[in-house]
Amino acid sequence: MPTKPQQTKAQDVPQFVLYGEASHHDSLEFLHLEPIATRSRANGWVIKPHRHARLHQLILVFSGTVTAWVDEQEHHLDGACCISLPPGIVHGFRFAPETQGVVLTVAQAMVTDLADERTKTYLDTLFARPEIISFARGSAVLRQLEVNVEQMMDEFRSINPGRHLLCEWLLQAVLLQLSRCVALQHRTEDARSPENNAMQQFRSLIEAHFASQWKVEDYARELNMPPARLNRMCKTTAGKNAKALLQERLLLEAKRKLIYTRATIEHIAFDLGYADPAYFSRVFQQAEGTSPKVYRQQHDAMKELDDGTGLS
Repeated sequence: MPTKPQQTKAQDVPQFVLYGEASHHDSLEFLHLEPIATRSRANGWVIKPHRHARLHQLILVFSGTVTAWVDEQEHHLDGACCISLPPGIVHGFRFAPETQGVVLTVAQAMVTDLADERTKTYLDTLFARPEIISFARGSAVLRQLEVNVEQMMDEFRSINPGRHLLCEWLLQAVLLQLSRCVALQHRTEDARSPENNAMQQFRSLIEAHFASQWKVEDYARELNMPPARLNRMCKTTAGKNAKALLQERLLLEAKRKLIYTRATIEHIAFDLGYADPAYFSRVFQQAEGTSPKVYRQQHDAMKELDDGTGLS
């Protein structure tokens, strides 16, 4: 069984552009496209866990296998698939040698520019959260994606007049195709459970407000349902009550900040809406069985954070 790529002592997380290349810019409006093998082959087909600020990323695998670590979840994917990663998501990969596919990286500012009143809903669907899309072998959508990506690659490498505009049009086609796939997956999930749609709304609200320390009653009011119904829904679909899911999201963000930044524990506590850092430490200790300080030390000893290296 593959093991998670190891890292050693962490430093502050830089802004990542390409694997092995640190950004020295606060804002980059660009599109980058390259084969998976371009950087992963040189690294033994392993991309160590890292994250990007202000960059959306799509890992399109046309053939081969990949083990993907997305935040704290591990996924084993065999065959054609797409991994969609919004900015800020910690991710790493272990590809089978000679896996065929591309890495498509798009600056958040470029996605914003593409998201006019006609396309915003589709792009929001694709980049609202990490998504994994699997394609049936020989499916029409997979063939069309391969054609569009191949043409985009040709234009990206060319010096043809108007290549930037054509790349932008092809990018929009690829993003819309993928957003259809995500919407179809979500509809399938909704059909299995009538409450999944409301649950997804709840999770979206958590992403928007967890650091403001909203209470269960605040979320219930926004969802136009009694708190008791929200709790029942959470237990049915997630096996936990609403408060536990809120704490789980806060804890995940605390772990990210402890491992991937050098912010002080006091700063992290305030960042996550805790007025008292000591109370934050007690909550963390109760959930993890160790203090934030010890948790960070353990991960510093076990893992190496890329000092300016990230997957393109």
